[in-house]
Amino acid sequence: MYLNEGFADYLSKPIESAKLEELLTKYLPPSLVLHRGDAGFEENGSWNGRERRLHSCGAAGELFTDVFDLNIEQALKNCGGKDVFKEAVKNFVEAIEEKSAAIESYAAEGDWKNYTVLVHALKSSARLIGAEALSEEAAKLEELGGREAADEIRALSPALLARYRAYLPRLAVLAGNPAAFAPADKEKSLISEERLREALEAMKEAVSAFDFDMADAIIAELDGYAMGADFAAKYAELRSAVQAVDAARVLALL
Repeated sequence: MYLNEGFADYLSKPIESAKLEELLTKYLPPSLVLHRGDAGFEENGSWNGRERRLHSCGAAGELFTDVFDLNIEQALKNCGGKDVFKEAVKNFVEAIEEKSAAIESYAAEGDWKNYTVLVHALKSSARLIGAEALSEEAAKLEELGGREAADEIRALSPALLARYRAYLPRLAVLAGNPAAFAPADKEKSLISEERLREALEAMKEAVSAFDFDMADAIIAELDGYAMGADFAAKYAELRSAVQAVDAARVLALL
């Protein structure tokens, strides 16, 4: 479809760094491309010889499979290195509660359009971090969702959701998930209305300018407070929207 519309090329997700680099080299002007050994070439970022060796994980890869149910070798290939992998796992873990609840709700309501959108996204995000069995289950349910095969979907969805939710405790430590270690809200001080208002106004300004680094910093500060019962649910939505870099949703919630 993209090629027919005039695009020069196309990469399917998850993007593999080697293929992306190959296409960048192909389409950039030769004068802008430097290869190792060329004058002025500099190694960029952490993707070096040590990082490449991580793609052959050996016994460590078996450990990741046994403990985390992840194919770490494939995950590092998909992500292009450990830094992106760690961020991908963190984002995956933080989405589990909200996304699994939404998938369950759409299945119960028979909303197959939104159900299919979410299981498609789950298929991609699971594959990215090496959760291959989960990705394959999501792919199967995506296909069923496209056909609106209600009986089959309702029969298979519970197993998908159980496998998906099982990653929450399994990956919490690997993700460095603050929620797994932060004090319970009852041990945090309740945020004052004035402080909350200031933070939300700052959030609105930051997101309106698409400054999500600042938005992340505001969320990190707010995470140190307990939210009042009347705002806790909306804060969870707001936090999720910021993590998803969904400016329209953030501004609507604010």
